Amino acid sequence: MVESELWPNLIYQTHRLGISIGLINARLSPRSGRRLKKFRNFVEPFLQLLSHVGVPEKRDLIRWQEIGVREKATVLIGNVKFDP
Repeated sequence: MVESELWPNLIYQTHRLGISIGLINARLSPRSGRRLKKFRNFVEPFLQLLSHVGVPEKRDLIRWQEIGVREKATVLIGNVKFDP
């Protein structure tokens, strides 16, 4: 999946079938992070199923972890659209 498009059913079904799934270029604004934190009990179970979350900046990495993505699944990769 690309950027912050989260499809809980897709994440669940791929996990159920044994297929790894992740996010790339996963930006998360402070505002979105605060909103998702309010619903952490709902989003954390399917975020825990993500194999990899590649984030463009350190602060995005922290935000994703705060809403339930496993620390070992998050990787700082830079912006795949603009980095050479």
